[in-house]
Amino acid sequence: MSEPCCVNLRNYIIHLLSNYYRYFSKDTVLNSDGRRLLNELIREGMKCNPSLRKLFRKVRKNPTLSNIIRLSEEVLGTELTMELVRESIYYP
Repeated sequence: MSEPCCVNLRNYIIHLLSNYYRYFSKDTVLNSDGRRLLNELIREGMKCNPSLRKLFRKVRKNPTLSNIIRLSEEVLGTELTMELVRESIYYP
């Protein structure tokens, strides 16, 4: 996972989760800026890891925080994902 597209995918996910209040609405759904970033993230993800196609489709169809976390756990791992969520939501 050291290819440039995979690094970009990781960076997009980290940026999305680190800026929770900027990209998510109050009901934990991505806002318009978050959806733009999600589309870039999915574009990079399809180059890097096409086996996650079903998950990408599910996240694009229903871009809630729980689905973004599910995607992040697949790419970054559970520990880093939970750390990012904890820091961005509870310690903005």
